[in-house]
Amino acid sequence: MVVCFHPIIFSGIKKITGKNYVERSVLKAIKNDIAIYAVHTALDNHKNGVNKIFSDALGLITQRF
Repeated sequence: MVVCFHPIIFSGIKKITGKNYVERSVLKAIKNDIAIYAVHTALDNHKNGVNKIFSDALGLITQRF
């Protein structure tokens, strides 16, 4: 398993042909039974995630997530 902060896929893909770096990386992970988990999105969506931490540090009064 690879745990990373930023996801390798930012927009959907319809085919995995290996024509670019992202597709080749995904293919390599699939062929080697390697899971890829990006915590960035999970932390952004969590009620106490990255956005909340930044908002608190900046002293923002109105916070909407």
